[in-house]
Amino acid sequence: GVGSTFRLVLPMGDAVMRRDMLDVPATSVEDTRFLETPSAEHTALVVDDDPAAIDLTQRWLSRMGYSVLSTTSADAALDLARLHMPDFILLDALLPGRTGYDVLEELRRDPRIGHIPTILVTIDDDRARGLRAGATDYLRKPVTEAQLRDVLDVYRLRASGEVLVIDDDDDAADLLTRCVAQVGFSTRRAINGVQGLAMAADIRPDAIVLDLAMPAMNGFEVMQRLAKDDDLRDVPLIVVSGCDITLDEHRRLAAAGHRFFPKAASTPREIAQSLKELAVKARDVKTLGYKDMAHKELAA
Repeated sequence: GVGSTFRLVLPMGDAVMRRDMLDVPATSVEDTRFLETPSAEHTALVVDDDPAAIDLTQRWLSRMGYSVLSTTSADAALDLARLHMPDFILLDALLPGRTGYDVLEELRRDPRIGHIPTILVTIDDDRARGLRAGATDYLRKPVTEAQLRDVLDVYRLRASGEVLVIDDDDDAADLLTRCVAQVGFSTRRAINGVQGLAMAADIRPDAIVLDLAMPAMNGFEVMQRLAKDDDLRDVPLIVVSGCDITLDEHRRLAAAGHRFFPKAASTPREIAQSLKELAVKARDVKTLGYKDMAHKELAA
């Protein structure tokens, strides 16, 4: 926009090459088969009206091997996102004029840039508003370099494979498919349990994201059918639902290697990270008797 400024900071020489300088945990043999190593050409866009905050964040990101674009303007941020297609955006909510929430809404509406992971980094307490607007995660200032690295590592190492999302709610399904795609998975969506089972049998997904409260067949019935199917019983499940589940249901899900996330209290980044972890394990680990017993419990 008029009067807006932005900067480009390139990564520090060796910092983009040496893992020991990045202080990023070494990836296991199992992980490397499933995760694609990031290139040093990744770009970050930092949007904040505080120049000191921009400078500090740029230093951290440069050490992590990112090229960095920055701006203090919401309008300029959208222009830069469309022009440079950064790998992720760090966005303050409290910007002059149009807010960070406005930026999130416009990002989500634009198919060219709606897939870009966008992390709110702000002093604003309204975490729920940010997630509703489309933020991938929420970090409350002051943020440490370690916190930022933990979040960005989810997106640096790309996943591969296909994830089936089973949810009858269009808004929830859109959020879930975006968060899954942001870490590298391809996605398919089913609108109810019956369709979900048919699609699972057809595509043999690497993981399934499942709602519980659905018409035609609820999530618990889907889990029972999957647990009885020899070809699908070992597909990892993540249950993301607004429904409460009992302690016993939590235990049975965990015993089968699945995970539960309440919709209102979980970030897209947490769900995506969990999906990557479960899918990596499922590729290389064929568990023995204890998991067989866990599946029998779910099938009962």
